[in-house]
Amino acid sequence: LHEVPDEVKHEVVDHLLGQVEVGGKVVFVDYAKPKWWNQLKLITSIFFDTQEPYAKGLWRMQVREFAADADRFGWRRETIFGDLFQKVVATRER
Repeated sequence: LHEVPDEVKHEVVDHLLGQVEVGGKVVFVDYAKPKWWNQLKLITSIFFDTQEPYAKGLWRMQVREFAADADRFGWRRETIFGDLFQKVVATRER
């Protein structure tokens, strides 16, 4: 998702979630907003500003916020490395 503009993130997430049957899952693994104390936050911010202009969309919004029908899914989010990366699992409930 970090490779596309926010409006396209909405389309990608909705398309993927639209393919899932009840009980099925979609797994998103991508960047997340690092904690304030993360020593890589400044470097990552500069890198994103110069090389990955769409990545900070994932700093501003959670993956579930890109979904039009987020309430149809159960959401589980895990982060690693001081929240620099995230794994989000969306399970279709209805």
